[in-house]
Amino acid sequence: MIGEKSATPHTTAETLGHYRVIEKIGAGGMGQVYRARDEHLARDVAIKVLPPGTLTDESARKHFHKEALILSQLNHPNVATIYDFDTQQGVDFLVMEYISGITLSEKVAAGPLPEKEVLRLGVQLAEGVAAAHEQGVIHRDLKPGNVRVTADGRVKILDFGLAKLVGPFSQCGWWFRSQACRGATARCGAGVYEMTKYANTLPVIEIKSPADR
Repeated sequence: MIGEKSATPHTTAETLGHYRVIEKIGAGGMGQVYRARDEHLARDVAIKVLPPGTLTDESARKHFHKEALILSQLNHPNVATIYDFDTQQGVDFLVMEYISGITLSEKVAAGPLPEKEVLRLGVQLAEGVAAAHEQGVIHRDLKPGNVRVTADGRVKILDFGLAKLVGPFSQCGWWFRSQACRGATARCGAGVYEMTKYANTLPVIEIKSPADR
């Protein structure tokens, strides 16, 4: 059953509210991710099921819902949209935009990228991060595995559900890794630093001048 650690979900037979779960597509420290069908709007979505015990009581659940509402207002072509947060059958989950394609990690693993491709992807990434910063949201876990590239070359930043909110709702809690709670208040510079680390990991095809050939 979805949400149980020991079970392998029979995904084709399960539903969460009006979402029909199709298949498991990922897992991480903040939960398991499934592709599902929104039966109301006839579209595929990604559902992130939070680990059992993440939200310990109704007060915690209400606070999480409030922060999910803020994150859902991030509307940018390079940021995966959060649609909903709900609890069904004792399972807490986020509903997000489903992005087909491959992660940047997978793209890089396939071989070095042309310089123009690196720049094109980097510009899209920077625009998505900047849009989040304008809303007071810092990702805090930006890495190639959390960046998806669609078949037509569009960058989509995933997992803003792990973000730290900068503002009145900010506090160490469910949104981000425990390491983030140990330091000072997050600033937008943190996102820029993470983006710089990302850029330094991209292998680029070396273009030699005619004289060097």
